[in-house]
Amino acid sequence: MYTTIEADIENGIVCGQEMSKLPAHAHVLITLLPSSLTNQKPNWVTIAAQLGRLTLRKDTVQWQRSIREEW
Repeated sequence: MYTTIEADIENGIVCGQEMSKLPAHAHVLITLLPSSLTNQKPNWVTIAAQLGRLTLRKDTVQWQRSIREEW
């Protein structure tokens, strides 16, 4: 069984609300997520430059029908 917890690192020590659920000894895999990731906003200049570049090469309705015929 796998356990996922949310924790903070304070002065190099893992601290979290669910620390009592963890075993005394275990082999763990920790993924560090940058805290600035939630504060990122889209770069609208880059997005606006890409708008209109996607062109449809096929009629999408016809393409879906042909895919469904294969089922």
